[in-house]
Amino acid sequence: MLNEPKTMQEVHEIRLQLHEETKDLTVEQHTEYYRKLAEDAAAKHGIVLKRSEPSRVSTRAAQ
Repeated sequence: MLNEPKTMQEVHEIRLQLHEETKDLTVEQHTEYYRKLAEDAAAKHGIVLKRSEPSRVSTRAAQ
């Protein structure tokens, strides 16, 4: 493997772990997984997250 700083090795290990944990999830499950991680981190550090409504794609055909 490349001779990289220890910090970068840790980042790669974390990214690989996240990939392994989420590789078989649906889009909805994947979104929920990261939403939960963000909420947990925010709560741990006393951060209040603002929520926006998800964008809606119009179902009407273009006129």
